[in-house]
Amino acid sequence: HDALPILREWAAELKLDAALFERCVASGIKEKAVNDDFAQGSKIGVDSTPSFFVNGKRVKNTIEATSAAIDEALQMQSNIPL
Repeated sequence: HDALPILREWAAELKLDAALFERCVASGIKEKAVNDDFAQGSKIGVDSTPSFFVNGKRVKNTIEATSAAIDEALQMQSNIPL
């Protein structure tokens, strides 16, 4: 649980119900879902957060790169006959 201190900090910043948060952590009820998400991210090349994907293609973590990828995807979609 190396991430637990920062998760507790974020929970406090978000004003989450601290007792409920701690019960959730202690129960491990979400552990499988989190591990599955982590495994899926690793499988597709996520090695940092945030990571951005547009139409399944990873883009650089900049507003400019993300915007360009979205514009490209929209342009490609507009060229597809309906």
